[in-house]
Amino acid sequence: MSGSDLGSRVLDRVKEDRGITEKLASIFPGYHGYKNKEKLRETDDIVRRTIYREMSEFTVQLRRHYQRLVRLSRRDLAREVERLYLRCDAVAQQILHAPRGYKPLAGAVRIGEADLEDLIKFDSSLADQIAELREKIYELGDAIGKGRMDDVESIIGEVELIIERLSGLMRERESLLEGAGEV
Repeated sequence: MSGSDLGSRVLDRVKEDRGITEKLASIFPGYHGYKNKEKLRETDDIVRRTIYREMSEFTVQLRRHYQRLVRLSRRDLAREVERLYLRCDAVAQQILHAPRGYKPLAGAVRIGEADLEDLIKFDSSLADQIAELREKIYELGDAIGKGRMDDVESIIGEVELIIERLSGLMRERESLLEGAGEV
């Protein structure tokens, strides 16, 4: 499933999943928009936490690959993998601690539901990169296990590019949030 499909599916489910209390409360002026926005922020938070957990698992796997390379006396490659797992962890922390769709000047600038929905879709699109990263980390472990050190070097470069893309996407997300909102 692509990230955009995930984003659409998550949004549809959020819109359908409204309890009777929320339906009644949405009748009162002002509460409806607030409640919907808060629910969208919570949904985005869940998407990012899911991605964070997966990235944390990748960090653990990369640490194992590092240890295997150290045992194989391939300290040159081990240093590269160590750099990868530290970078992977840093990007995972970026994802976990990304802003939830609030603007610092809450009184003057409001982030609308459409902006929050775009944010969820954007965060869900990270799933494509996560799937590619998962595959490459598996390939890395396989290459180490089979002693194909030339492949290990190549795969390390590919993993590094994916992690850098994820970091770039998180910078893009910040820009998206900065540009969102109504005055």
